[in-house]
Amino acid sequence: MLKIIVPAVVLVGAAWWWFADFEARVTLDPAIEHQEIHGWEVLTPAYWELPEPETWMPALLRAGFVDLGLSRYRLEVRSGVEGPVDEHGRMVAGEIEFSEYRRYWYRPINDDDDPNHIDRTRFHFTELDQSVEKIVLPLREMLAAEGRALAINLAYVSFSRQSEPSKVHHDPEEYAEFALATVLHLKEKYGIVPDTWQVLLEPDNGTGFTGTMLGNNIAATRRRFAANGFGAIRFVGPSTTSAANAVPYLEAMLKVPGVQEVMAEFSYHRYRGVSAEVLDAIAALGRDRKIPTAMLEKIGAWDDVLHEDLERAEVSAWMQFGLGGPDNAGKDAFFRVDRSDPEKPVVREHPKTRFMRQYFRHVRSGARRFAATSSDEHCRPLAFRNADGKLAIVLRCARAGTFEIADLPAGRYVVEYSTKDERAERLAEKTLEKGEAYRGRIPAAGVATLIQLD
Repeated sequence: MLKIIVPAVVLVGAAWWWFADFEARVTLDPAIEHQEIHGWEVLTPAYWELPEPETWMPALLRAGFVDLGLSRYRLEVRSGVEGPVDEHGRMVAGEIEFSEYRRYWYRPINDDDDPNHIDRTRFHFTELDQSVEKIVLPLREMLAAEGRALAINLAYVSFSRQSEPSKVHHDPEEYAEFALATVLHLKEKYGIVPDTWQVLLEPDNGTGFTGTMLGNNIAATRRRFAANGFGAIRFVGPSTTSAANAVPYLEAMLKVPGVQEVMAEFSYHRYRGVSAEVLDAIAALGRDRKIPTAMLEKIGAWDDVLHEDLERAEVSAWMQFGLGGPDNAGKDAFFRVDRSDPEKPVVREHPKTRFMRQYFRHVRSGARRFAATSSDEHCRPLAFRNADGKLAIVLRCARAGTFEIADLPAGRYVVEYSTKDERAERLAEKTLEKGEAYRGRIPAAGVATLIQLD
């Protein structure tokens, strides 16, 4: 039987608070609203790369999407699926080695000379299908049982310098044909329509795509989607490797007519070019163009990065990177699968995952952030009102201390907190009259969340 292991909870003693290092009063201002939350995204390793995933993947998915609170999945499609040969199928069948498959996986070969005609025999979605069947469909069923929906961000991936060169998709109409072929396949085979199409993963990472080219590809794809009944799909981009490149890329994209109206998110990654000034510029451009911002990849990012992106860049969506897996797949991910006993694999939580849970689990898609301030810099608040009207106030605490969250609406509240030694520990529930404050304590550095129960 597969188990999920988390460290044991240490009960809080009665006298620890005498050693508190801060005393903060948190003030809420619901009249000043910020971003709406779209969701918390993640990616899994390619299913075919994993050892015996059927023995542990269901528990890993449940740990991430039910307990941790993730809500979006990045489903990737490689540009090399367009071509005369199913190279992925050949690799899985043992006909070619992975090293040879890698030569082709980002090399599209045009299906024919007419971008308005899709030759279905020259699009090979075997890898995409495996991701759908082994990850997406089980996730949809799992979340449906929880009364929640899975959001799918379908990402086009083309790190062309890893493969033999091809510029087929530099032609906007050929790119649009590829995008349409992909969504038609998902709709016809699985009844799935993605919520968003991510125009290209990391265009500044040796792909040869400029911001103008991305804008032209979105404009062409928008037309093809609308003409074929997929007009509700919106776009995410530019998802630059360097956060500093995000603004110039988006500005070039938005010069193309029709692009701004279909942008769901203005996305960036955090691998380079991150500064307070850059994050401020991203937030400002998003506000100016009325496009929600999103940080959609940084391996090993934890609660400090999440908090800063929510507060400073005003992101609506956020993605660390990996859900987890065995060996290197679990490095810097939310979970690691321990297969020391292959008959009884165990899903183990990264020590910092508990801090992320204080955000993800209690701040749901559709929540609206509003203004909150603290009298002490060691207690940094973020305030949210979920779609059901209930509050979730997240406090990132640099040390032990006491806090008072003032002037709350009438209701029943509880504080849940996680520290290095404690996970999801709860303070006493309190029923408050309108205007009363919740007073609580955290015994060490960590993250506390005030949760409105009713």
